[in-house]
Amino acid sequence: MNVKITYRRIYAALRNQTFHSLAELNRAIREKLDQHHQLNFQKKIFSRQELFDSQERALLQPLPESVYSIRYYTKAKVQKYYHVLVGEDWHFYSVPYRYIGKEVRIAYCADHVEIYYDGKRIAVHTRNYTSHGYTSIKEHMPERHQAITRQRGWSPEYYLKKAEDNGPHTLEFFKKVMDD
Repeated sequence: MNVKITYRRIYAALRNQTFHSLAELNRAIREKLDQHHQLNFQKKIFSRQELFDSQERALLQPLPESVYSIRYYTKAKVQKYYHVLVGEDWHFYSVPYRYIGKEVRIAYCADHVEIYYDGKRIAVHTRNYTSHGYTSIKEHMPERHQAITRQRGWSPEYYLKKAEDNGPHTLEFFKKVMDD
């Protein structure tokens, strides 16, 4: 009911006016809203503004430091290469290898991807929007994969050296891929 009263008081007063910008319309709405807040309630000796100032203002809490981020949820089966797919981006994220074959719940927002199994968080990654890319944490690999990686010297430095041997454009490309 309160929204309906407010809408009618503002809309009725402004409906026949022409506005040439959104800012101009917003100023007019703000003026009418302030006027509405100053009017006394029917059968009361105080206004909405007075009620807010005397009872509600003291209960306000500061806004959070960080901006609210919408979270999305999906489920996925952990693949044999210990990664799950966030289908919206077609990007794969690693989880500890012991969860291979298990169904997990993925919670993601603009910045982060969190992966849960039986309500327990098992992995957290910075969200990466690279299509068909992989974000992996070394500790998620089985020990034999880690050993092969160490034995063969596969590291970011190894791949950057190989790219550099191929030419400056290849090196630049690899640096951008690794930054993503």
